Amino acid sequence: MTNINENYIQPDRTDDDEISLIELWQTLVRRKTVIFVTLIAAILLAIIYLLVTPPTFESKVKLLLPKPNSVSLSRPAHPFAQLDPKTVFTGFEAQLKSTNQWRMFIEANSGLFPSMSATARVSVINKHPLSFSKDKDYPAEHIELSYQDQDAGLTAEILRSYVMFTREQYVADLVKQVKDQIERQKENITADITMLKQNAKLKHADDIEHLRAELSLAKSLGITDNQLLRSGDALHGSSSIITTSETVRSYMRGTRVLTAELEALLKRGTDDAYADGLRGKQIELERLANLRISPDGFTSYTQDGEIQIPKYRLKPSKRTTITLAIILGLMLGVFGAFITEFISNAKQRTQ
Repeated sequence: MTNINENYIQPDRTDDDEISLIELWQTLVRRKTVIFVTLIAAILLAIIYLLVTPPTFESKVKLLLPKPNSVSLSRPAHPFAQLDPKTVFTGFEAQLKSTNQWRMFIEANSGLFPSMSATARVSVINKHPLSFSKDKDYPAEHIELSYQDQDAGLTAEILRSYVMFTREQYVADLVKQVKDQIERQKENITADITMLKQNAKLKHADDIEHLRAELSLAKSLGITDNQLLRSGDALHGSSSIITTSETVRSYMRGTRVLTAELEALLKRGTDDAYADGLRGKQIELERLANLRISPDGFTSYTQDGEIQIPKYRLKPSKRTTITLAIILGLMLGVFGAFITEFISNAKQRTQ
């Protein structure tokens, strides 16, 4: 039986059908000048890019909730001026992010932007340049601010100045709000005091009229002595007894008692002691009047570390740029080497 493998005729292979790694390496070695020149050109272009491109630096700061003992605007402390740390921090964060707040900062601190053109100023004013972020792994509630600029020192100074400027504006607004609230409360208490005094005065006048009417009736009935005796007096042999638990008219107390009470009412100089709740209102009004509203010691945030001048540029990065230039230069050099080899071989075949 004939073996199939013995009848198999292997097809002819030419050198063009195979690509040897050795040949590829030899091509790269022959065209090493192309690779070297391309690599040097890429590195030079990267260096030129680093020289002509303005550097960008970035400053950062992390702000946390203020401490509970640093959010009071009054001395002595008062509920109106004792604020909640989270509420204070939330309001301060919102003001930091306000475009209008940034606009006011630029207008008030134009010296920090000496080289800014009019066009650039309009662009910066209408777009907040600060970045705001939060680290989900950070244990405390916070906000991180970052600002970028071509001047490392100016980057830190602008960020530091903006945080302080916003703090001053925010605290000033809080002070105004608390003062307005206190003034409204003082007006309300003053109105209550006036009403209580008026009610006491009217009641005083009514009591005088009632006594006069009862005195007149007692005189007409000839009742001189008090006929209203406590029930316990009956045990001591009183002849005329009407217990106070019975419904009787005041004239039964007699002209002597009624006259004394009327004279006492007519001589009363003030009704303040007889106005229910008046003293409490007066004390609260005096307490509000003695409050000293001041931002001294008040803080709207706790700063985690100082704002440092950045030592290294954020972009363009020298290391990253040079590394990319080397990789790209080698890739283009190898590609150029094969193209050069291909063109050279084509010319030889043509000749």
